[in-house]
Amino acid sequence: MTASYPMVHDRNQQKILEAIIQEDAISRADLSKRLGLTKATISSQVQGLLDLGLVEEIGSLATSKGRRPILLRFCGSCRRALAIDITPTDIRAMQANLLGQQCTLLQWDWDGKPDTLTALLKKLIQRALSEGLPFGTASPQGSSAPPLAGISLGIHGVVHEDRILFTPYYQLEGMPLKELLMQEFGLPIYLGNEANLSALGECTFSSGAASLINISIHSGIGLGIVMNGRLYLGDSGFAGEFGHTVVEPGGLPCPCGNLGCIEQYASIDAVLRNYNQLKDTRHSTIDDLVAGCQRQEGAALAAVADFVKYMAIGINNIVNIFNPQLVVLNSLLTAYLPDVVPRIQQQLKNPMSRGCTIVSSTLQDTATLLGGIAVCARQFLGIEDFRPVTSFYGKEP
Repeated sequence: MTASYPMVHDRNQQKILEAIIQEDAISRADLSKRLGLTKATISSQVQGLLDLGLVEEIGSLATSKGRRPILLRFCGSCRRALAIDITPTDIRAMQANLLGQQCTLLQWDWDGKPDTLTALLKKLIQRALSEGLPFGTASPQGSSAPPLAGISLGIHGVVHEDRILFTPYYQLEGMPLKELLMQEFGLPIYLGNEANLSALGECTFSSGAASLINISIHSGIGLGIVMNGRLYLGDSGFAGEFGHTVVEPGGLPCPCGNLGCIEQYASIDAVLRNYNQLKDTRHSTIDDLVAGCQRQEGAALAAVADFVKYMAIGINNIVNIFNPQLVVLNSLLTAYLPDVVPRIQQQLKNPMSRGCTIVSSTLQDTATLLGGIAVCARQFLGIEDFRPVTSFYGKEP
């Protein structure tokens, strides 16, 4: 039977929990001052959070007079979350607590065929449930792992209201994954576009920026938009389909039906295709391209220069429309070639771009998974802007 979420329904209780999460450690008196609620209200609502196991008392604050105020902290280990990233070639999974800590990862090869996907997902989820703790770790004698708050699925395509609408690189359109898995396991299932989840992962567990654009550059190009701590999805879920914006009118054909989409010029597949053509070779890898750049090979340098040109054009347009605080590039190219991001930044000469910083992702392949953990946490707690100050990837409490 599916649990009833969110756990916290009372608005004052949500505000108090959100403040505790954002401050890391805070006293009841400071909560009262910050939120403008009476001490009696704070006391009763905090007791409710303690009873739910969402908050814990961690000691007292030193003071020169009066009673020492007791500090409160969000208990991130009250639940686990399972995040799954379904790529065209493999399935990646992460288990973590709600602060994105105590992470373990698992990766399985997948042939990209829809008829094998459901069975693989069921096997993976069953493994997570039966083992109790993150994949393969031993539970201390007499203890039990906290239950799952939910399961997030990252889809490489357009998702709206848990429906898969368009997947250009595998055929999952219309597949009722949420219904199939909920029926099997009775747990909350959340479907999301991988770039949106990646943006949420960056916002929640890395940069802490309230407004950012995340550009995921892999076999395609996706874009996630976070404004004031909340994902912007558009009217029907198509917001952020940056890969299918046209940069070359009448250019190369794209699976979406357009000609000249940026995805055909600046995705990893497109850059490698360009590199192979310039070098008159086949089957070059990203490692080959990086090695070529390091030895100043003409074809490699030209392919990367084209990437910089098209990405700068695209980011210039994004900055003009959204005016973000931060643009995060999640790509092997920017990870392996650290000079690429500064070169893109240099080509943004528009005055509107002066306040915008471009960075390479520090989360890389885990960004989508950590975004899935964030979705489960937000839904479970009923807090839309979930950005805990101590939730840096890999850091333990």
